[in-house]
Amino acid sequence: MNILNCFKVIEDLEKMTKDDWHIAGRLFVDTSFIKTMVNESDASAIELSLRLRDSSEANIFGITVTDKKVRSFVKQMYGLKFNQVAVCDSKGTDIRFRPDLVSSIIADYAKSIGADIITFGSNAPNGNNYLTPFYVAEMLNMICISNVINIESISNQQLVITYQGDIGTITIKAAAPIILIIDNAPGTSLRIPTLKDKIEGSKKEVYEMDMEDYQESSIKIMKPLKLSTIDNSRNYEVIEKEELIKLIEDSRK
Repeated sequence: MNILNCFKVIEDLEKMTKDDWHIAGRLFVDTSFIKTMVNESDASAIELSLRLRDSSEANIFGITVTDKKVRSFVKQMYGLKFNQVAVCDSKGTDIRFRPDLVSSIIADYAKSIGADIITFGSNAPNGNNYLTPFYVAEMLNMICISNVINIESISNQQLVITYQGDIGTITIKAAAPIILIIDNAPGTSLRIPTLKDKIEGSKKEVYEMDMEDYQESSIKIMKPLKLSTIDNSRNYEVIEKEELIKLIEDSRK
C-alpha cells in the first residue's frame, strides 16, 4: 500500500501583529519575515499516515507545491522514514487561487507512485479554497471522504475510517484507492524524528518537479479581484455616567 501525504508549509500567522497586516501588490500580505511551519491539519494527516504505515508496513510519500524554503521540513519527513518527498517550486507563480494547477501536479505524482491513499489537511491558509482535494479526486476517479479523525488498517486495501458527521462521529469500512481530508484530529501531534534518523534522512535527495510542465489547465482559473481585512469590531454607543444612572433607575421602576 502506498500512502501520499499532501502538505503545505505556511507562516505562523499568530506571530503577526496588527501593524504587520499590510496589503501589498498582487493582492497579498507580506509574511516573508514570519517563521514557517507545517500546516496543522496537514501535520495531523501525516501523523495518522505514519501510524497506518507502522501497523501495515505501507510505503509513505509526501508532496508540496510551494514558493518557500522547505528543506528543513523535508529533512524532518525523511527522518520519519518517508520513502520519497516531492517538491514543486512554484517559481513565482501565484498558486493561492490555482487549485487547478496544484491538483494537476498532485494527481500526476500520485499516478507515478501508484498511490492507494492520498491525504490532505482540511484547511491550508493562505489561499484556503477547499477545492484541491476534490479536484484531485475527480482527476483520479477516487472516492473522497472529509472530516476524517482516524484511520485504521484491516488488510492491504481495507480501512476503518472515523469521521465527524452532522449527527456525530461515524465509523465506516472503506477500500483503497481513496482520498482522505483530515481534520485537526485529537491526539495527532506530529512525532519528532530522532537526531540519528534526521541526520540519516538529510542524505536523501528531494524529488524535484518542474512547475513549467503544468501551466495549462482545462479548469476555469480563478482570479483575485479584492483583498481586505476582516472587521471584527462591534457596534457600540457611548453612554455618559448620568445617563447610565438614569437608565438603571428607570429599569427598577
